[in-house]
Amino acid sequence: MNYDLTPVKNVLLSMQRMSWEQGVAAQAFFECGDADMGLLLVNEALHRDDGAGLIGITNSALDSVDCGSNGLPAYYAYLHTKDEKYMKAARDLAEWFVYNAPRSAGGQVFHNPGTRRNMVDGIYHIVPVLMVTGHSAFAIQQLQLFHDKHFDPGSGLYRQFWDEDTNSFCRRALWGGGQGWMAGALAIACKYMPDDAEETRTNLAGMLDKLVDSMQAFMTDDCMFHDVMDDPATFKEITAALMLCYAIYTGVQASALDPGRKALADRLLSHAKEHVDAQGYVNDVCSSPRFDCLGHSAEAQAFFMLCCAASER
Repeated sequence: MNYDLTPVKNVLLSMQRMSWEQGVAAQAFFECGDADMGLLLVNEALHRDDGAGLIGITNSALDSVDCGSNGLPAYYAYLHTKDEKYMKAARDLAEWFVYNAPRSAGGQVFHNPGTRRNMVDGIYHIVPVLMVTGHSAFAIQQLQLFHDKHFDPGSGLYRQFWDEDTNSFCRRALWGGGQGWMAGALAIACKYMPDDAEETRTNLAGMLDKLVDSMQAFMTDDCMFHDVMDDPATFKEITAALMLCYAIYTGVQASALDPGRKALADRLLSHAKEHVDAQGYVNDVCSSPRFDCLGHSAEAQAFFMLCCAASER
């Protein structure tokens, strides 16, 4: 790899991680070609299971959808080792979503245990593991349900947080990170779409293409986004830019986006590199754990790695 990611990797490994952060970290190490570290991260996720299909649990009061991000890395671990335990973990997780996850009357999977709310972020944690374990129909259903519930036609973006009990958004914001998670889910769905589902793949590619356009309309001159994308009073950050960058590279590689889109991804990544310091911190990102100010986050470190790897594929 042309860009030395060692400091960025070290920072990511030093960070305390929640369930979805463990998953995207493992995904990043695998896609960067460091399968040994990816396996270690997946092994820890398998260690933190609930016995019913969920893995990578760090907080049982919150984890159901979020921990689904560990499913794609478990699949990668199977591809690397051919050890059936990893494929079984991925399948069990996918089957929990298909058969056991609490959901609305319309079928949309709720985000946290014991609540009846849907967060647009969750689509990225649901879709990949479903796609790689043969549950593409359920993955596409969830993508459509999330789109129908969260899509804002005026902006072409997605609203953040729906409450089924009040039949309204408990957070209407067009949050940058939420757009990035949706873009990534659409791109990965296109990448793993079965060959006999070309019409569905074309439809999802169209959704991704429109989302890229809609996000780009809110991009600042320095390739950043405001935390709430249509509110210039909120801080500017680069996590959403990294997620968009990864989605574009993945979409182009999957022949879901026009190759000309790569120029935007290259530009986003070039600007993002300017925000990485000598220690390896990716700066000016939406900060964990509250995601309400500038700082650092494991997901931004991981997506920077994912972008660098995708740019060279």
